[in-house]
Amino acid sequence: MPATAGIVEIAKPYAATPAQVFAAWASPQAMLIWSAPPPGWTMACTAFRLEIGHADEWRFGPEGEAPYVNINRYVAIEPDRRLAYTTTLSHEGQLDFAGSVCVTFEATESGCHLTLIEAGIYLDADDRDGHEAGWQSMLDALADYLAKG
Repeated sequence: MPATAGIVEIAKPYAATPAQVFAAWASPQAMLIWSAPPPGWTMACTAFRLEIGHADEWRFGPEGEAPYVNINRYVAIEPDRRLAYTTTLSHEGQLDFAGSVCVTFEATESGCHLTLIEAGIYLDADDRDGHEAGWQSMLDALADYLAKG
């Protein structure tokens, strides 16, 4: 399968302040809750440093199988306003995705308007539609996480 380029753009309102929504992205403990994979999968954060030029590393996948490895290197951090990072996703040593993600947090009368844009190159078995579905699921789970306080 040839490499393809794509963009995922999702906008979502939250009944929480931009500071609360940003905080959910800035904490590996929070992210393990709201971005958790489906039953039968495991997920672990093996490194996390929310500073420009530094990276976090996540390993996830079906129990008992080789994990996917997601590495995010931060290029812009504006607390409660914007978060941008370059990202790669690999599996068994093979690169499946390389791209960038920008998440913005905008105050509204009812809380926060989040916009996520992922632009990247999808290789082999990976595709834009799968990433969009994954982001939709995680952002829905983020709403549930924020509602629980």
